[in-house]
Amino acid sequence: MPPYRDPTALRRARDAGAGPFATAARQTAPEPPDGTVWPAWLAEWWSAVWTSPLTTDWSDVLDLPSVARLAGLYLRLADDAEPNAALLAQVQRLESELGLSPASRRRQHIAPRPVVSPPTTTGQPSARDRLKVGPNGKGGAAA
Repeated sequence: MPPYRDPTALRRARDAGAGPFATAARQTAPEPPDGTVWPAWLAEWWSAVWTSPLTTDWSDVLDLPSVARLAGLYLRLADDAEPNAALLAQVQRLESELGLSPASRRRQHIAPRPVVSPPTTTGQPSARDRLKVGPNGKGGAAA
């Protein structure tokens, strides 16, 4: 019989700092494979996708071919006068697998971590500081 596994272990490991948005977004996008030259709109999309905070866990080795394939499908869609259902289905499947739609991010449990802004200083002591006991036995703010 396999050892007992704590069902929350995976969640704790995921929440411990690894996973989506744990690192800063990329500053630059990787080069398209094989020196591919794309139209300006597709090159902008490529750069925007790779520098998005959603893609911090993407690998240049493992995910780049899939993203390049999606870019090629976008190019085919733009060139086709009448896109067919099979091509649209391929685009939708790849977008879903890569987490590029809101619905796929919900299914994959990818949610942006809240941005914690630094506290603003207004010159007034915080509630915690007001409760501290100063060296003379009085509250820190009143001391």
